Amino acid sequence: MNKKLLDVDKLSLVVDGKTLLHNISFSLEERDILHLSGSSGSGKSLLLKSILGFFPTTVSSLKFFGNPSSTYKIEYLRANAIYIPQKAQFFGPSVLDEIRRPFLYKINSNKKFNSNKLKDLLTYFERDESFLDKPASVLSGGEEQLIAIMRAYLLEPKILFLDESFSAIDGKQTEKLKLLLNKWVSETYNRGIILTVHRQELSPLNVTKTIFMDSISTSSL
Repeated sequence: MNKKLLDVDKLSLVVDGKTLLHNISFSLEERDILHLSGSSGSGKSLLLKSILGFFPTTVSSLKFFGNPSSTYKIEYLRANAIYIPQKAQFFGPSVLDEIRRPFLYKINSNKKFNSNKLKDLLTYFERDESFLDKPASVLSGGEEQLIAIMRAYLLEPKILFLDESFSAIDGKQTEKLKLLLNKWVSETYNRGIILTVHRQELSPLNVTKTIFMDSISTSSL
């Protein structure tokens, strides 16, 4: 039986007296790709951010990797459960600087930057090494999204939270990215993915679970 990487029991969020999320429960197991499906304003992004502690919530139980979330420092959780938003903004002098930056953080001191794996990613996405010298300030939205996912891939978290994270990447690169995510989540235990994406954009992702946000207790934002 696969272990639970994330177990959410009765999570609610109330802001200014308005209930935005109410009693949401689900689990993410090893090798799961879980799709949060719902219309705009159904609370998909809000749920992801709430799980990671960006908003104060009430919850009966919230466990990461089999233990209550309170047993971990927030920095540890965000290093091992990486959130990638729709708009990933970079400010460093080059793409390589942005990719390497998280490896300098104390929380990632046990993670070694793998330049060979980065080269493999560049080859896979049909980019030459000069791409790494490109100033971060001139990147397109699709390039920013691709770099954010490549960087997360190199950091080897246990959970990836992908929030419309490849909406600006072109079709061919998106297909390659989905196949890479399938491989990443299945090649070893102790990995899982939660993502928001338009339903017609799921293929060829090997989605194992779907949560329909419109049919559970949420209030439109």
